[in-house]
Amino acid sequence: MERQFNPALVYQVLAGTRKALRGTSFKIAVELGMKRKPTDDIVEMA
Repeated sequence: MERQFNPALVYQVLAGTRKALRGTSFKIAVELGMKRKPTDDIVEMA
C-alpha cells in the first residue's frame, strides 16, 4: 500500500529532526510504528 508521503519528511522523522507531534509527520511516525495511534478513550487519572 502506497501512502504518498513526502520522502524528505519521512527521512526527517526517521532521523529525529522532526518531532512528529502532529500532522503529517505524526502520521508518518504512526505508520512506521514509532508512535501509537491516538485513541478516543478517555482515561481517568486517579
